[in-house]
Amino acid sequence: MLSNAVKKRKLIAWTYTHKPLNESNLNGIKSAIQNGFVINASADNLKEADIFKKQGIPVVVVLPKDSPDTIVTPEGNKVVVCPAQRNENSNCSNCLLCQKSNRSVIVGFRAHGNAKNKATVVANG
Repeated sequence: MLSNAVKKRKLIAWTYTHKPLNESNLNGIKSAIQNGFVINASADNLKEADIFKKQGIPVVVVLPKDSPDTIVTPEGNKVVVCPAQRNENSNCSNCLLCQKSNRSVIVGFRAHGNAKNKATVVANG
């Protein structure tokens, strides 16, 4: 299994999934995390992020393009905007926040690119 290879070699590996969190997928995500391969559940909005957070796995969420650096979900979970979107000296290789499976915060990604207006509509739920 890929995650076993990651754990044995002490590699840093993470990804994101937008798959439904049914029992089978959730068990697979938790197993991968236990073996060192972090899979973040990707939420469309803050309400969905709260639902995913209750599952005990790391969560990322799409945020409106003009979101502040730190916000709170409807259920009180703290969301911090991706450090690479806040600081030009930050990037995935020197931040690794998304790779931390036991983090207390949800990582938010401000809508960006050509579809940022459409993504903002989705993020506003």
